[in-house]
Amino acid sequence: MRAILLNIVMGLSVATLGVGAHAAVVAACPFDNEFTTLDREGLIYLRYALGFNGSALVAGTTYGSQHATAAVEAITCATCAPQIDVNGDNQFDLTDAQIIARYLTGLRGAALTRGVALGAGTRNTPALVNTFIADGCPTATSAIVLAAGDIAYCPAEPSLSGAAATAAVLRRVPGAPVLTLGDNAYSSGTAAEFSTCFAPTWGVELPRLRPAPGNHDYVTANAAGYFGYFGRNAGATTRGYYSFDVGAWHVVSLNSNVNAAAGSVQEQWLRQDLASTARKCVLAYWHHPVFTSSPRGYNPTMLDIWKALADYKVDIVLNGHEHNYERFAKQTPAGVLAADGIRQFIVGSGGVGHTASVGLLPNSEVFNALTYGVLKLTLNANSYAWEFLPELTGVTVDSGTATCNRQ
Repeated sequence: MRAILLNIVMGLSVATLGVGAHAAVVAACPFDNEFTTLDREGLIYLRYALGFNGSALVAGTTYGSQHATAAVEAITCATCAPQIDVNGDNQFDLTDAQIIARYLTGLRGAALTRGVALGAGTRNTPALVNTFIADGCPTATSAIVLAAGDIAYCPAEPSLSGAAATAAVLRRVPGAPVLTLGDNAYSSGTAAEFSTCFAPTWGVELPRLRPAPGNHDYVTANAAGYFGYFGRNAGATTRGYYSFDVGAWHVVSLNSNVNAAAGSVQEQWLRQDLASTARKCVLAYWHHPVFTSSPRGYNPTMLDIWKALADYKVDIVLNGHEHNYERFAKQTPAGVLAADGIRQFIVGSGGVGHTASVGLLPNSEVFNALTYGVLKLTLNANSYAWEFLPELTGVTVDSGTATCNRQ
């Protein structure tokens, strides 16, 4: 069966491609980031289109059988499916899977569709398919992401932990990408801790997790447990920062545990990344917050990163580290209210304890240290909405809407 799948993927030899054809195409589809939405070889896409399910869907890929359901949800979620409906016939089928799988093997241009019946969808010519991918698989539908940090406390029984409670919150919104905001496995981020307490809770959703590392992940030298567990979901390298697109938004995961000063490799990479995106609305996330009403207070570690983000009119920053939920008004790197400033959310409510306030900062609008929960963001073309989803259903903690800085 694998040989049959590979034949479908290739379609024709690489040698038949025109040299330089579509060489400049840089897409931002769900399957064309530094990591991929599912398996890099495209086997999961093909298998799903061919009717595979359960353990057969993920066998031989980077995901185990316990992740099969999450893999299906990553294909079928309402905000994901339109971007992988390559030929525009309002369904994901073998036609789409063949094209995506070919793309993931490095084929471009005419090779993507040669011999594939495109049908009667809205993108039924090779040119339309290639333009769709080159433009980043644009879709008018809103996209949803979930986020929280400070998640799995390993001395606790996993099924009774705060991480289990917030993992249940994730399941209320199946398929949406999940941003982890650091300190994923306490207290040292070892491979054993990821295996015994993160994996049974949030790890069930591994195919849709997009992590950022925290200081506890780095207690293990070079965050080896973190990078070993998340693999390519944590970016193409072990530097700990990467970017991707969700719907109409550009999203950047950063690393507050390595050099982030002005002129550092990370800061320069960030500026180049922001300069190269065509998306008007941008979200960035990492572990250590600059502003917080918690006892540890103001932390300038990522201030130069914040300045770079402000220079590009970034809209949202998400952080963990403090074990609570806090939302700030839009503000400048100096903490001054600004209509085109950055709105910071601290969502360190993933399951490891609660940290009370020592007095709210001037621009803090909401603070909650009473419940575990997850932030839900609905990302529209020119605006966004937020809602904090606590572990208990039927309770409202915080919600609101805002427009993006660049209209």
